[in-house]
Order: sequence, then structure tokens, then C-alpha cells
Amino acid sequence: MNNNTILKYLIVATSILLAAVAAFFSITGLAKLFAGSGTSVLIMASTLEGSKLIVVSYLYRFWEKCNMLLKIYLIAALIILMTITSMGIYGFLTAGYQNTKNQYELANTSVISYQNQKNTVDSKVLSLENNIKSLNERLTNLNTLRNNAENRVNKSFDSNRFSQSKNQTNIAKNIDADIKNVSDKIDNLENQRLVLMDSSSALNLKITQTNLENVGSTELGPIVYISQITGFSIDSVVNFLILLFILVFDPLAIILLTLYNKMVLEESIIVEENKNTIPETTIEPKSEPEIEPEIKDPLQELEERIEKDLPKPEPVIEPIVQEAPKTKPKTNPLPKLYSDGR
Repeated sequence: MNNNTILKYLIVATSILLAAVAAFFSITGLAKLFAGSGTSVLIMASTLEGSKLIVVSYLYRFWEKCNMLLKIYLIAALIILMTITSMGIYGFLTAGYQNTKNQYELANTSVISYQNQKNTVDSKVLSLENNIKSLNERLTNLNTLRNNAENRVNKSFDSNRFSQSKNQTNIAKNIDADIKNVSDKIDNLENQRLVLMDSSSALNLKITQTNLENVGSTELGPIVYISQITGFSIDSVVNFLILLFILVFDPLAIILLTLYNKMVLEESIIVEENKNTIPETTIEPKSEPEIEPEIKDPLQELEERIEKDLPKPEPVIEPIVQEAPKTKPKTNPLPKLYSDGR
């Protein structure tokens, strides 16, 4: 199996796999869209997906034999089937995105609610801290006034001004009452501030736990990051990605199937050409068998050389002797005379 054959099988396997996955997404999306007749939609969409692949192969192989009306209809049907498949894929992917988005928005709503509560608590804590700060300043001023009044009382006793010392003593008592009142307010506000700070810490902990438990934020993390960088909304970014999936999903399966048919046709053409061409046969001349030289005896070679060097004897001409003609012998007639026995 050569590399072209392996590539051909890989192309057709990938094309069928892409078409099968696209058909699954499309059928699932259409079944969700027409939930009332899911089984019928499943059968119809499966048949249409299979017929789409057959139409692609038929158009490529028999393009020249089809008339114009058939070509127009098959191309229009192919485009409509691709559109239906794309719509099913779009519905399937958007449904999955909506589920994830709902989880993400629900978690975000909880986080926003906790964050608003925390902001309210933090603002109260800040207000209490400002009040405590102002009361501390007032307490400092009261302590200063009391110290001054106490000094005046001491000076009045030293100078025997008992009436003045009595007045300063009353002023000091009033300042002590104010100091106690301000101190009690500061303590009360400090207790409230501590309670609110505990509430703020608890809300901050809930926000952290909600973000960690939010599966949608984990799945949509890259999309949220892209949305923040580009300035587009999350829905716009997801819609753009889904359109990219649609553009390369079903069309790629059809193109790969077309390439497979092209490779098959080219191979069949090459096979036909090889059958039609008759190879020229060349008749090679038969090679004569090589005669191995005979190994001669040295004495025999020497005798042959001597015979070649000796002069040839002249031929002896023998005399031609003519033979006498043979004559029939003469017969004696006498025996005939005495042939009767006498």
C-alpha cells in the first residue's frame, strides 16, 4: 500500500467522520428546536445528511453527463442541506452556551448581591470610624478642659478663693460627665464597627466561595478575557466563534469527499490507460552456443604442422585398361544329337 492509497483512505475517513459529527450536532439541535416531534426530526435529518454526501459524489463524477436543470436542482438542494446542517449546529452550540451562561450569570448575580451587601457594610464601618474619630477628638478636648479646670481649682485653693474653686469644681464635674458620655458613645460605636467588620469579612468569604464554585466562570474564562480585551460583549464573541465553527465544519467534510472522488477517478483513468497501451515485444536473436575449444595433444599438433609444411604428392594417373567385350561361348550342337541317350 503506497502513500497515495493511505492518504486516500485517510481523506475519506476524515470526511465521513466530519460529516457524522456535523450530522449529530445538527440532528440534536433540530430535535431541540422541534421538541414535539423529536423522532421524526431525527429520521428526516439523518436521511438528508446521508443524501447530501451522495449528491456531492454524484455531481463530481457525472458532472458532464448531467443536464443543466438537474445540475441547478442538485446544487440548490446541496446548498439548502448545508444551510439546514449549519442551523442545527448553530442551535446545538448556542443551547450549550446558554446553559453555561445561565450558570455564570446566576453565580455573578449572587456575587453582585454579596458585593453590594459588603459595600453597604463597609460604608457603615467607614461612617462609624469617622464618628469615632470625631468623638475621640471631642474627648481629647474635654480632657484638656478638665485638666484646665482642675488647675484653676488648685490655684483658687492656693489663693483662698473658695467661691471660684467651687465654680471650677462644678465645671470639672460637668466635663467629667461629658467625658463619660463621649467615652460610652465611643465604646458603643467601636462595638458596632467590630460587628460590621465581621459581617464584611463573612460576605467577602461568600464572594470567594461563589467564584470558586462557579463552573460557568471556569468554562467562560477565556471568552470573558477576550471580551474584556476586545471590548465586545460575551454574546458577540461567542456568536463569532460559533460562526467560525459552522464555516469550517460541514463545508470541509464536503470538500474532503470531493478530493476523495477526484483521487479515485484519477486512479481509474490511469488503470484504463495502462490497459489500452500494448507493450512492444522485441524478439532477441538466439545466441549460438559457444563452442569450447578442444584441447589438443602437443604431439598431434606437431604432426599436423609437419604435414602442412611437407609438399603435397602429385596425383598418380592410372592407365585406363579397356576390358574386352565378353562373348558368349559357342555351344556344341553334338550333345543335342545325343540328347536321347545314345
